[in-house]
Amino acid sequence: MQKITFSLLVLFTLFSAEIFSQTTCIYTLEASDAFEDGWDNGVLTITIAGESQDYSLEAGAFGAIALEVTEGDLISLEWSRNSDFPEEIKYELFDAEGNSLITVEGPSTDDEAAEFTVSCPACSIPADVEVLNITPDGGTFSWVSLNTGSSGYKVIAVNQGDNPETDAVAEFFPEATDSEITITGLENGTAYDLYIQADCGEDGLSNFSRKISFETLDFCPVPQNFVSTFTGDTFIDFEWNVSANASGYKLLIFNDGDNPNEGAPVVSENLNATDTQFRVSGLNSDTIYEAYLVAICGSFIESELSSVVRFKTACEAISAPYLQTFDVTETPECWGESGYENWQYGLEPDFGAQNAPDHTTGNIDSNAF
Repeated sequence: MQKITFSLLVLFTLFSAEIFSQTTCIYTLEASDAFEDGWDNGVLTITIAGESQDYSLEAGAFGAIALEVTEGDLISLEWSRNSDFPEEIKYELFDAEGNSLITVEGPSTDDEAAEFTVSCPACSIPADVEVLNITPDGGTFSWVSLNTGSSGYKVIAVNQGDNPETDAVAEFFPEATDSEITITGLENGTAYDLYIQADCGEDGLSNFSRKISFETLDFCPVPQNFVSTFTGDTFIDFEWNVSANASGYKLLIFNDGDNPNEGAPVVSENLNATDTQFRVSGLNSDTIYEAYLVAICGSFIESELSSVVRFKTACEAISAPYLQTFDVTETPECWGESGYENWQYGLEPDFGAQNAPDHTTGNIDSNAF
């Protein structure tokens, strides 16, 4: 059975509405699904000034759309296709001051269309407030506002459930041209509600926007004691300490000398929070690399890079038959010199080597040994 609730507004007009009302403003439709799987084929038809658009919550528990409207427009909401599970569905329409105009639960195509005439206030609330990013001490938020001549905005953070009029723990004041803000200085791992007001100068502050609830992340420390424990010809083993608050790790390997903040890694491995050791395979033998470990804390934040582990993979194992011609001017990689003196390479044999047989080939005449 559907439930429809209308909110009746009593407006006391002291001056001409044409003077103080805006031409355009934003109404907001909020949609939800109790089972958190969308509206299951249900469709709401929204008609504004004769132009219709079908809307459905495709997935998840919640969605919202900002409706740009003009003073005097007629808005019509009509449920045009039934859902497989109507009892899970709810939608609500809010005007440009944040007042609820209608709430519908369990909609049906048998319902009559609901109609409203748009009235734009002198100072509309910021609409479509969204969370763009969350950090340990704040986050980045965006909004939409059609207030012309606005003097800016007031952003208020309160502990979740508190009153924004009396219980602000932090206030911020974006410029009139801003449509997003990054806030800092909040407590790690704490639940907050965020509200935004438009400052319309002589028309004063708008009502509070619809609240956005969020929780700051815990601090994401850099992984400690990241070291290599064994190096092979094409692989290397690492280990490290568990990092507090980490939900996972990212192990990065770069070519020697590459900037880890700009260059592309040759290896990038996503690891679990419980991992404290890992073997990276597929490296080139006899090659220098630089490795870093990053802690991942939640969906939005990564730690700084760990201290670098610079290493060189071992030489590739030699199997018989094997040939080394020594057509070089210095001792080849993966060879070690022995004897009382350094090995010498040149065009003339050293003293005492004139009579030694020369087994080299190529352009160097006298690498006798």
